[in-house]
Amino acid sequence: MKMAIFEVDRRWYGMDISFIREISRMREITPVPETEKYMEGVITREEKAIPVFNLAKKFGNINTTSSANKSNRIILTENDNKLTAFLVDKVIDIINIKEPEIIKIDQEFNETECFNDGLKINDKFILLINSKKLLENIRTHKNIEVYSPTIPIKTEEKSKNMEKTKHGE
Repeated sequence: MKMAIFEVDRRWYGMDISFIREISRMREITPVPETEKYMEGVITREEKAIPVFNLAKKFGNINTTSSANKSNRIILTENDNKLTAFLVDKVIDIINIKEPEIIKIDQEFNETECFNDGLKINDKFILLINSKKLLENIRTHKNIEVYSPTIPIKTEEKSKNMEKTKHGE
């Protein structure tokens, strides 16, 4: 199994690359009001609005110093034809792991239910993210559900809506 290893708030995590569509440099994120604290906003790509989540905040560190800056990376994932982006501090590597290298973690301490296993490489312990659980967990919040679908943004339609707004319609 191939895993993308990345750093979030000085901790290392792994994600199965079969869920990852691309890893890119930081780009402009448009804030969205009245959403969960861990939602940074949305990015647009291929005329679609894609929600961006800060994994440091999602994993419980609401007071994190980890926030959007030029050195961050965006991991764009796809599951059930929905695109979701995650803000990470940096991508470490893409590695192959074998089943015997995986360490089971006690689910009693897994409050977010987003981790199945761990992995130890040299002196670093890496939490392996259950991508499906993470995405399900994020999509269950009603404020985010409104913004989660990848909605095509048609320039013509957008212009008409902006014109209506200007004229108070």
